Amino acid sequence: SEASPLSISISSSLTEVTSCNDGHSDSSDDSQEQQIYEKSEHDYTNMTLKEQFFCGKMIRLSLFFIVTSFWANLYEASMTIELNKEEVRASDEDDWTRDNLIQIFSFIQAGGLVVSPIVGFLLDTVGSSLTSITTCALGILQMLLISIAHGNGNEPVMVLSFVVYCFFRSFLYPCFFGPVATIFGFRHFGALSGIVVAISGLAFMLLAVPCTDFAVGTQYSQENEGRWGILHNAQIVCLIILVIVEWKYRDTKEMRPAFCNLSICKEDTRDKCGEITSKYGSVCRTESII
Repeated sequence: SEASPLSISISSSLTEVTSCNDGHSDSSDDSQEQQIYEKSEHDYTNMTLKEQFFCGKMIRLSLFFIVTSFWANLYEASMTIELNKEEVRASDEDDWTRDNLIQIFSFIQAGGLVVSPIVGFLLDTVGSSLTSITTCALGILQMLLISIAHGNGNEPVMVLSFVVYCFFRSFLYPCFFGPVATIFGFRHFGALSGIVVAISGLAFMLLAVPCTDFAVGTQYSQENEGRWGILHNAQIVCLIILVIVEWKYRDTKEMRPAFCNLSICKEDTRDKCGEITSKYGSVCRTESII
């Protein structure tokens, strides 16, 4: 007997739906496998405290914080001693004196909170890797400005180095605590950050006095003015190494504008079944019952 047009239409519709569902099932399986793989490779939040502390990302973050905080704290602790050098001490006829430079440095440090929105914006836009590299670049720039100021006795350049130091110090803390919270979550955040900060403090206690004594050298004798240049060069070398490490292990997924995180329309793809697929998940389109 001949099939009615209605039965032919229903049969063809069922065939299309079946093929569509098969394709959707295959894509769903692939998506689930990919999510399971990514979770096993990149999910740090469910790790134990020991696993989080000894993983590669945490070791690199700890290295960054310990090195940058050491040099930042060492400069602040030894800055008054370094200013005794003849190159940065103004003449009696000039209004710029050692005490004035110290006072300006204190005022600039007090205004360091103004920098916080800038580092927050950079972390949200370019990511932690490039922001960490920027932090190291600020530390290097500060040392170069200090070398110029010492060589020419240029007090305005010294003040500019204070401003750059303010940025450098204000950047390094969010560049550590922000990624730790984002990558590892808050389950062991207090323990992780506390351990790293304690190690940083211990390193400063052990190395600050020997480094300062080495830099002072024979500074107060008539024939020598200390080894501050060697100390500054050591800081530059350490920060360059950090830049290389950060660049090598950078997360390329972070290097995108902030609005890309909020815009899913450009990355949406619609398949035959009317499903919307984006990086935030899949949403099946349904008819309104109203």
